[in-house]
Amino acid sequence: MRLLILLLFISLFSGRPVSGQTVINTEVLRLTPDSQRVRGSLALNLGMSRNKAGRFFRPGFNGRLVIQSDKNRFMVLSGYALTRFTDVDEPGEPVTIFNERGFGHLRFNRNLSDQITWEAFSQYQFDQVQEIDRRILLGTGPRIRISKTASGFLFGGLQYMYEYEETSAQEGTIVYNKHHRLSTYLSGGRAFNEHVSGNLTAYFQPRPDLWSDYRISATGSLTAKLSGGFGFSLNANYVYDARPPVTVPTVMYDFGAGLTFNW
Repeated sequence: MRLLILLLFISLFSGRPVSGQTVINTEVLRLTPDSQRVRGSLALNLGMSRNKAGRFFRPGFNGRLVIQSDKNRFMVLSGYALTRFTDVDEPGEPVTIFNERGFGHLRFNRNLSDQITWEAFSQYQFDQVQEIDRRILLGTGPRIRISKTASGFLFGGLQYMYEYEETSAQEGTIVYNKHHRLSTYLSGGRAFNEHVSGNLTAYFQPRPDLWSDYRISATGSLTAKLSGGFGFSLNANYVYDARPPVTVPTVMYDFGAGLTFNW
């Protein structure tokens, strides 16, 4: 049912189904010239990782859409992935299960000046690997241009974020979390030539009322253009959660590769 909801969500905007990731990168389309009013991408990904939570094999798909005018930009991202999880903590034969993860993300930008953009966003996410039954985010704040050229950009952001989360790490028990957080980030991207581009975004998200409860995350990608709008991408994600659910490790990371189609 969750998969069907996500597919419907993205199909309303792009007409095609799209995959998920825990760290959501909203920067990958910003290297496209501002003169292109509507643009998007679809991707089929394969990911693998190994950490305290076990070994993962993760096929998935995702999509992005950007609609913009001279002062406004509206971005839609959504995705889904089915994770093959192998438990490495138990002795003997490995235990293999399948977990789902997915997200839907909406973001609106309004240019206030050449240096300052105001952002507002909302996000829905679930991730069985991290024991997240439901996470809903709402946020807003300024995005500041540090540097921007024809071949690259560097931006910083300082935003308020409200987080509602339901977790069921312990069987039969649902934990409800409602937190206010700061969401600070630094984002950079560069087109190395007409075929290859890359970007990297890092987040720090603490709770102002409890600074020991924070998340650090980073996501990056390197994309090479092929022919006919197709491309090949390499992706990496890292998440550190100081206070995750009791059964989830503090550090999660994964690597992946995918075939993309841009329009």
